[in-house]
Amino acid sequence: MQNQLIKQYPKHSRVPDAMISVASAQASLGNVKATAATLKKVIKQFPDSEASKSANQLLKTLK
Repeated sequence: MQNQLIKQYPKHSRVPDAMISVASAQASLGNVKATAATLKKVIKQFPDSEASKSANQLLKTLK
């Protein structure tokens, strides 16, 4: 569902949080590479968002 929101409404205000949810699911599946890529995308696309701050913190835990 999050991926659908991200694809259909890329400018929607909930997209950054949806991307964090996707990253969380990827991490749960053990896909560290995809998790890192998704988190970096959040940081790049939404640098001033709260989700970006969360993504930075989560990214630090992956390393």
